[in-house]
Amino acid sequence: MNSNHVKGFLAADTVVVTVIADHKNWKNIRGLQILGKAQHLDQDERFEAEGLYLQKFEKIRHVLSAPSTMAERKISERFLASDFFCIRPTTIRIIDNTKGFGHTEEFVVGDPPVGD
Repeated sequence: MNSNHVKGFLAADTVVVTVIADHKNWKNIRGLQILGKAQHLDQDERFEAEGLYLQKFEKIRHVLSAPSTMAERKISERFLASDFFCIRPTTIRIIDNTKGFGHTEEFVVGDPPVGD
């Protein structure tokens, strides 16, 4: 929470997260671009997020609970010292270059502004 990167991340009006597989050919790019606000997770929320992460990546549980090498100890220390964040989406864009370069579909999340 003390790094300039994290301070900027939290202070920004909008953050952007891109979820996409690596491709050598731009014509195959498909993924998501999520615009929203970053929120630091409190201890209870972090515990819940950590549990979900460890369900998905079961092998890392041993590294965190009983590291056996210097590399595993470093991974464990850094993971346990890391801050966790949640992105509250305001807009989600589906990117699909298989339908043409720059093809997107956009969805606004949440209630529309009053008067629209």
